[in-house]
Amino acid sequence: MEEIVKKLPIWLITLTLLIIVMLVAYAIYDNRPVDIGPVKFYSRQDAKSEQVSNKNKPVEGALLDSTSELPHATQPETQNKPPVIERQKEQNIHTPPVTIELPASRFVRGEKVAMATGGVAAAYGNDVLMNAPPYTSGPNAAEFEVRPATAGQYQFRVRYASKDSRPLTLTLNGRQIMSNALSAPTGCFEASCQVWLDQGEISLQDGLNIIRLQTPDVFPHITALKFTSMQ
Repeated sequence: MEEIVKKLPIWLITLTLLIIVMLVAYAIYDNRPVDIGPVKFYSRQDAKSEQVSNKNKPVEGALLDSTSELPHATQPETQNKPPVIERQKEQNIHTPPVTIELPASRFVRGEKVAMATGGVAAAYGNDVLMNAPPYTSGPNAAEFEVRPATAGQYQFRVRYASKDSRPLTLTLNGRQIMSNALSAPTGCFEASCQVWLDQGEISLQDGLNIIRLQTPDVFPHITALKFTSMQ
């Protein structure tokens, strides 16, 4: 090998060395590795990249146990997530509305009103609260007591029949809250025209609540009152 090198012209050896130097300089400038025979030249950036790559490679033959630190991308996602069953329970929680229904016969105090009896009851129904005999002009009034388990807003509905408009004033615990309740006609006074109609929302307190219906004239034919909690 030494003899071959000695026989080569000096200019050829110089040219070869110059080419090698230029290739190395170009690799450093262009951030590329240059492989010349057994020698491999790296740019500074390539050297850092290979060091990082080798650092993240697992040691051949090594086993990962439960305490081994996994790369961030492969970490099991077990934190900050509630169990699926718990999330389903939260979604399925629903409290049904509370309904309080009072038949008209449950009125505790009244003025010139009575439950229908005799021949009148045959046409209007014996569960109807109406103007009392002898059926002369009013005033009519009736009070009901309501005791909800929970205070809050309730939808107020009344089942009644009336051929014409007979508006009532409604007071709750001594305070007037409606002046035109039960004013919509239902078509007739007979039992076939008894319907549930919304009268609006009212706010009931814990414990005793006194509902008073009154009019300077005569009542429509009332059969029941209903209070339904608002969700």
